[in-house]
Amino acid sequence: MDSITGPHFHPLRLETGTVPSETDRGQICFLITEHTHDKAFIRERAGMLLRSGCRRFRFCGDQAQDWYFAAGETDEDLNGGIAMPRICASWEGFLEEIRKELETGTDDVFLLYDDEQTFRTALFGLMFGEPCYPDAGTETAEQKNPSGSDT
Repeated sequence: MDSITGPHFHPLRLETGTVPSETDRGQICFLITEHTHDKAFIRERAGMLLRSGCRRFRFCGDQAQDWYFAAGETDEDLNGGIAMPRICASWEGFLEEIRKELETGTDDVFLLYDDEQTFRTALFGLMFGEPCYPDAGTETAEQKNPSGSDT
């Protein structure tokens, strides 16, 4: 998929990445939220994203619900609730939304992540359409056949 390497796709570490201030393009932020963070951290990161111009958020991961609620509260405090946050029900749906955004090419797509392995697996799924999450059928040959026998 060529658009993954295009100028409008921006992968960033959730803890340290910054989104540029508003540009002439819209911004959508996809967040992989696997690790527990305190509410103050989530609100600080959500505030940074909102102040930069991101108005659409998609969350996926073990902590998606915490991020959804804290980001919504932050948006309400800063903007009166203009952002459109949503939790994606599945990894496949999350990746499909990213693909669609990249195909339309109208917005900058930011993929923020707090887990390197999950990010790499998701990126592989975006690029090749393979199972995108470790629990979705990406077991190794040893996991499939722990005895190592050919039978």
